[in-house]
Amino acid sequence: MTIADFLHGVTKQFEAAGILSARLDAQVLLERTLKQNKAWLLAHGEEEIGPEKLVTLHAQAQRRAAREPLAYILHTQEFYGRNFTVTPDVLIPRPETETMIEELKALPLPDNARVLDVGTGSGAIAITAELELPHLHTEACDVSAPALAVAQQNAGRLGANVTFFVSDLLARAEHPYDAIIANLPYVAKNWQRSPETHFEPALALFAEDAGLELIKKLLSQAPQWLTKYGYVVLEADPRHFVHIKKVAEAAFTHVRSVGFTIILQKI
Repeated sequence: MTIADFLHGVTKQFEAAGILSARLDAQVLLERTLKQNKAWLLAHGEEEIGPEKLVTLHAQAQRRAAREPLAYILHTQEFYGRNFTVTPDVLIPRPETETMIEELKALPLPDNARVLDVGTGSGAIAITAELELPHLHTEACDVSAPALAVAQQNAGRLGANVTFFVSDLLARAEHPYDAIIANLPYVAKNWQRSPETHFEPALALFAEDAGLELIKKLLSQAPQWLTKYGYVVLEADPRHFVHIKKVAEAAFTHVRSVGFTIILQKI
């Protein structure tokens, strides 16, 4: 089978499965397996794919046609310009979460500020924060030990000096932080969602109380673990923002939101 034949056939297969990015996904599989870029593939469309690589490609295509995310098939996902290893133990980093990094960078934090990423998953947020703002002391925690193992692997590979520890929200915090950042589970189980999310860990996706349970718990715990005028930077669904602001008004001020990110400052 030629490269062009594979690209055409698998694109049709993915379209039939309801994948909107059908051709792009087929192309990505080819790029990663053949270790070539898009331009090379287009210029060598009539070249035959070797039998071993063809077996690999067909197996990957079957998984993607079943709506398994590309990130799990290829074990990697880009976030803020860096590639992170991902496994089914962690949520796949989303582009919209990059806003949290932008907002963290914009905070007037002191030199040597302490920052904690709660529910770190793959470590994408904490590791990016440490690499973009190396003057910070960055820590990260997660209730899932397997997720922390993935995060530690990513930190080692990317050269990020992040301290990781197992904790259910702030249960094992030991000192105050200048900023707490968190992309906690906030999806309600009755929301419509894409088939790809069925492959992601439920622990990292869903929360009770219409998706607000863990965010509300964190906001109740955070004031005692923040320095004076410290910050909380959260990701949440915009439909939650009004309720989050109401819950937070007793302990936080200067509440604002950007995209899926909400920023709160301790009174």
